[in-house]
Amino acid sequence: ACDKEYTDSLLQPSFVYCDPKSIGESACLKETIERLMPKLYRRPTTVQEVNSVHALASSTSSFDESLAIAIQVLLNSPDFLYRVESDFHHLEASLVTEYEFVTRLAYFLWSSAPDDELLNLASNGTIFDNTVLDKQIDRMLDNPKGVAITENFSYQLLALNELEHKEGL
Repeated sequence: ACDKEYTDSLLQPSFVYCDPKSIGESACLKETIERLMPKLYRRPTTVQEVNSVHALASSTSSFDESLAIAIQVLLNSPDFLYRVESDFHHLEASLVTEYEFVTRLAYFLWSSAPDDELLNLASNGTIFDNTVLDKQIDRMLDNPKGVAITENFSYQLLALNELEHKEGL
């Protein structure tokens, strides 16, 4: 078992948003799940989803073990592993949600998940405003992760990954 005291903030993982000793282990676990789950799933989550993970993770006697179970559940969920979109069964064209849009944008420009700023703009519905979108694209391209689009695009376009495996080159 991992029964470490979180008296030193260096021991507490950065994604634990509370002190389990001050508000209670179950409450802290639930708050951590509530705040971490939307980031990992790249969309708002429901009370039922949070309660389900919390119930599974709360089956142990240790906060650390419960936290480990919660993280395992979240990281093994299809909502984390895949970019799930709401209308993927329909063949006709349809509009994407704000969350689907920022996820597509982030993976296109960064080859990575959307950050908190993009998720907040999706949450308040302002991401589709042209001025906001232009600023976000500029911000994303100025970010070091913005190099991913040029590297990935050129590698795929020119099949550079195949050259690395050719003998004599």
